[in-house]
Amino acid sequence: MLPPMEISGGDTTAVRMEARAGRVLFVGSIYLPFEYPDPPSEVVERLFTELGSRGNLVVGCDAKAHHFQWGSKDTNARGPTIAIQCFRCSVTSGIDVLPPCSHFDGSHQFIVDCPYSTMCLRTVYTLYLNNGITLHTFTLGCAPQRQTRHVLRNGFWEEEFTVEEIYPQDCVKNKNNLNCYCRGNLCNSAKMYFIHSKIEHIIIFALLTKFI
Repeated sequence: MLPPMEISGGDTTAVRMEARAGRVLFVGSIYLPFEYPDPPSEVVERLFTELGSRGNLVVGCDAKAHHFQWGSKDTNARGPTIAIQCFRCSVTSGIDVLPPCSHFDGSHQFIVDCPYSTMCLRTVYTLYLNNGITLHTFTLGCAPQRQTRHVLRNGFWEEEFTVEEIYPQDCVKNKNNLNCYCRGNLCNSAKMYFIHSKIEHIIIFALLTKFI
């Protein structure tokens, strides 16, 4: 059995092999944990940077079928059922890859998995114009509940993620914005009714589970 190299640690193991002809081959095994939101992790990059330039490199890793954002979730029926699903859209299509909320129709293109949320979010923005007109627009998405911290494991700094329950199931006023949090798949499809008055704009949030 070959001893692991110094780069090994955590979810990564690498060994150096040398053929009789003197050719060097590095073999790595990597586990890609669910907690990493974006590929590749720091350890993966380090493996390719340090070993790839020193010889031939072969790396094996798991398919990570249950990872929502960059896994092969089509091979595992668990994938679509673990995370809450929310509607997601942006104010405009000019600055975001998300579909614009002005075209929202409740179809599949607006649905996303939210592995780091337990709630959905609908934000209503109020804009007061100089001519006395008030405009309202909205965005839909996953409630931002992911907290990140760095932990030292086996000599490597790794990111660790937790999902914090920090929002009430209610609408919270924040200056000219109204953030409404709800629980349940696609709950942020709720239809909104606006009642205008001279004192304030009262927004009644009907938490419907089906888009109207």
